[in-house]
Amino acid sequence: MITYYRFRQNNKLTHSKDYFTHSLFYNLLYDATFVVNMTIMKKQTFTLLCCLLLSFYSFAQQHKYQTFEEKAFEKALYFTFEGNTHIALHHFKQFAIDYPNSELMPKVTFNTAVILHDLNHIEEAIPLFRKVLYTEYDYEAINEAENEELQKEYIVCKNKSAMHLAEIYLDKRDFDKAATYIYLFDQKHKFQHFCGDGHVSHDMYTAKMYARLYAGQQKHDKAIAELIPFLFEDSSEEQNDVLKLLNQLLTTNYTMVELHAAAETTLNSIKIKKEEIILYFLNKRIKLNKKDIGTENYIEFLGKNPLLKKYLSQSATQV
Repeated sequence: MITYYRFRQNNKLTHSKDYFTHSLFYNLLYDATFVVNMTIMKKQTFTLLCCLLLSFYSFAQQHKYQTFEEKAFEKALYFTFEGNTHIALHHFKQFAIDYPNSELMPKVTFNTAVILHDLNHIEEAIPLFRKVLYTEYDYEAINEAENEELQKEYIVCKNKSAMHLAEIYLDKRDFDKAATYIYLFDQKHKFQHFCGDGHVSHDMYTAKMYARLYAGQQKHDKAIAELIPFLFEDSSEEQNDVLKLLNQLLTTNYTMVELHAAAETTLNSIKIKKEEIILYFLNKRIKLNKKDIGTENYIEFLGKNPLLKKYLSQSATQV
């Protein structure tokens, strides 16, 4: 997972129209970048795509009030967009030296940590993510007109820092620390979305993180239970990751004959309500909205699910 953020360019907003423009763009950009972030896990691909969005914002917001520190921040992001990651890292680090008291520092620290994580400089990235996560920012010292917006931006940095740290410690198989950071991004510094379906991708991502945690703790039933509710979500990279992990857990803990029986039971468990369809897989309740299915042939829709299709077809030759 990789996230580069380009936030508001200007420290002072002189017109209410400017504030609305900044606020609206930030809300839309955050949702767009989160959905991409949750669905495209190839680091370099997301880096370029996200920075492309950010560069559009840069062109739209340039004007004579831009400060030297904002130009320095923009320069670091430019090199990120160009794919010159090491040069971008140099400029972010130089920014921290030149403007240590800047309001942009939380974002600079976060971006620096993300680049280091992307470059696999894990031990150097960890203290920077922790610095963003555990620093208490003085929102009252910020200009009143910008207080609410900057607070949102800092919350985003804290949320994403906890996500990165959770992934780092899951990879390290340090499950106690991973559990701490999963709790922080899921409960304390919660994901905020303003429009679109960002919450769906976030929910799948969160379930996958809990499943990885429980699997590492040898709590396989809990891990599987986290993922089953997303068995029939719309196809996406994030759902593909969920299905891949779920299949790995299922085939490790059940025989193919058992999975064949579970798949058949699922197809026979459908209960149709006014707006919903209720079904069960391995005794775990799944709720689907009729409007999301797009067909009244529910058996056909469910039968196209890659996991159910696999378990039904493969096990038929083994029974």
